[in-house]
Amino acid sequence: MNEINENLSPIPEEPFDLTVAKRSYSRIGLSLLTIFLVGTILQLLMAAIPPIIWGEDNFLTASSWGLWIITFVPIYVVAFPLCLLMLRKLPASTPAPHKIGAKRFLGYIPLCFFLMYAGNIIGIGLSSFFSGGTAENAILEYAMDDNPIKILVMVILAPIFEELVFRKQLIDRCVVFGEKWAVIFSGVCFGLFHGNLFQFFYAFFLGCIFAYIYIRSGKMRYSAILHMLINFIGGVAAPWFISMIDLEALATLDPIGAPEAAMEIIMENAMGLALYMLFMLFIMVMFFWGLALFINKIKKTRWEAVPYPLPKGTVFKTAYLNAGVILFALSCIIVTVLMLFL
Repeated sequence: MNEINENLSPIPEEPFDLTVAKRSYSRIGLSLLTIFLVGTILQLLMAAIPPIIWGEDNFLTASSWGLWIITFVPIYVVAFPLCLLMLRKLPASTPAPHKIGAKRFLGYIPLCFFLMYAGNIIGIGLSSFFSGGTAENAILEYAMDDNPIKILVMVILAPIFEELVFRKQLIDRCVVFGEKWAVIFSGVCFGLFHGNLFQFFYAFFLGCIFAYIYIRSGKMRYSAILHMLINFIGGVAAPWFISMIDLEALATLDPIGAPEAAMEIIMENAMGLALYMLFMLFIMVMFFWGLALFINKIKKTRWEAVPYPLPKGTVFKTAYLNAGVILFALSCIIVTVLMLFL
């Protein structure tokens, strides 16, 4: 096989050369490695140079706005565009476009809630276990920040860029080798890209469901909207409800030794506590609804035939044991380990 057709048919009668698929996966891995390395290097430079030039009390390293600029400008302005340029050299096969009805689309929302919180529980548990309870979730600093740029970055830019790369560009270039393997590959790369164990599992789970939705619809907008919604709930709504409660005051409650003071604190936080409890009730309902949907849908999942299916027993070797993906995975794993202990 010299090149990949731009559509998903017909199915060839003869097996193709697996080195073509391996090179495609490797190019994808190198493209993602570019985001990871270029973004990280530029972040370090932007954090190190301003204090040398302007001193410690400078806008970039001593302000909330500067933190967001240092963290995300290198990724979205430089690293992601470089990745897209590299991926353009690979042939693409966009899944056939199909509309997803409102009922079906809304059904994906509780499913995403279940996958997000289930993955979050696993990530928190394993991070605590491996670090002896000392690991801190770096993303919380961004989630709890009340800077208005958070909405632009977390709810709009991040979902658009990430869906463009990890779903649209990645899937279009490996779906011809198998729908199921493309979904899993998208989820694995998306999880690794986050660079910490706290986020790996829920990013992997959500990456898989977003990839499946993209493959079935052929349109990025569905997964992008769901991605925006999930980021809004986790990065904006949840911190807002928490901010309405004086956690430090509640931690000092002594209903036995100082009942009057305890009651005063409770009354001062009554509205915030009530809203937070309603929010948690909503999350629980969505979680168990999503669990039921997951059990039901996982049994009905079907995969369509593709032009160049990877033969049985060759998937892992072809998709993951290549230079590009190995280098990308090792870089992400090293950072993930460092994040557990630094």
